[in-house]
Amino acid sequence: MRHVEIAEGPLLPRWASTLIHAVFIPWCIFAAVWIGYAMVVQDQTMELLGRIKGPWEGDVPPMDSPHITEGIDFLQQKPRQSLLYVIQELLREEIDDPRMARAIALRKATNWAVESRRRHLFEEILQHMSEDGEMPPVYELPEQHQRTLDDLLKERLADPTRSYEERKITEVVQWLAGGRQTVPKGPERRRIKSLQSKYQKRLFFGEEKETLTMIAEDWSDSTNAARRGAAEKFLLMLDGQHAELTPEEREECLQTARHWEALYLKGRERLSEVAFALVQHVESEDTFLDHPEIWDMVRLLHEPYAPARRNMAEIVYVLRNRKYVFIYLSEFIKKDTINPVMAVETARLTKDEHEQLLRRQNHTRRLAAIEVVERIATDYCRNPFEMENLQEGQDQDKIFKEKTIQTLESVLEDEDVGSQAQQALKSIREACPQYFD
Repeated sequence: MRHVEIAEGPLLPRWASTLIHAVFIPWCIFAAVWIGYAMVVQDQTMELLGRIKGPWEGDVPPMDSPHITEGIDFLQQKPRQSLLYVIQELLREEIDDPRMARAIALRKATNWAVESRRRHLFEEILQHMSEDGEMPPVYELPEQHQRTLDDLLKERLADPTRSYEERKITEVVQWLAGGRQTVPKGPERRRIKSLQSKYQKRLFFGEEKETLTMIAEDWSDSTNAARRGAAEKFLLMLDGQHAELTPEEREECLQTARHWEALYLKGRERLSEVAFALVQHVESEDTFLDHPEIWDMVRLLHEPYAPARRNMAEIVYVLRNRKYVFIYLSEFIKKDTINPVMAVETARLTKDEHEQLLRRQNHTRRLAAIEVVERIATDYCRNPFEMENLQEGQDQDKIFKEKTIQTLESVLEDEDVGSQAQQALKSIREACPQYFD
């Protein structure tokens, strides 16, 4: 049997043990304290942002109230860090806000009866349609389903801005509503299933289901008869059954949804006001902002709520001496299409609905960017300022002309923004004709 000697003595040399005790352990303690402090600051910041956005119910405190000004003073102690928190809050989807989640759930409930009938219609059609789109020659839709189909066709024909795939679906709906007078082409079943999938997404599930459940619980004990009646029907909707709100119940839902939407939008406006104040603080101290952070602020020009969008435009204008503001404004103005890879199917939206949303955001952003470029360019001509972040050898005037005048000239033929670009160029030409050949 082989003899094994047991090692004795320290595992590490004395200098290594001294290094660990003198440097590594204190560093770990410092890191733990720093992380804990950062988490506390983060919690305080998010609590303050929630306070600024306003409560779920009741009156929203004015921005100059002591409760709010104390919070803004706290945020301005670290303006850059606080600004990034505010921007990330503005970039969040509306469904992430509890007030908007409730408004969305109530609006979905008001459309439940129509969408429920359409889901039953699609089930009826698919039950009698073969894979190649054929249906029995003698088959006729029941009268109620025929009325539902006619209403669906009327709604779809009223919107000419639909995508190619959606227009093809409309053709199938029109073919069915007209009594199937021609031979099917083959993709009819696939397109009806695509339409069915869109309406299946309007069932209540996940957070929306939890939200409507909470509303049903709150309203079930209400002294308002319309709310009590709606709460009973919410339970049927949550179970996937057909339910139809009375006009009084529907109006109560819509009125409450509008109330929560107004609170949500007011909260976004207030957040954008705080962001504007923080950007002024950052600019006055000449604080460094990385270009991805500037990109996020320019991207928020797609804000659908006009007062908040005006504040975002003011933020971009304040940062006008930073080179990347010119670069990103130019990119967004020239972006006349969206990346189809970004238009993915989500839990709430079909691929086509998501694509339409991105197109609306892109259109809003382009128009807002043109307005900001017009303002910055005329200001540059009248009161020239020095751009930051220029590399050695870069010509500031060349960058200015390329990212403003030449960018606007490149979209003059664009159907969506051409007229706005032409008006902006007219204003810039009046302010600084020396930049025009």
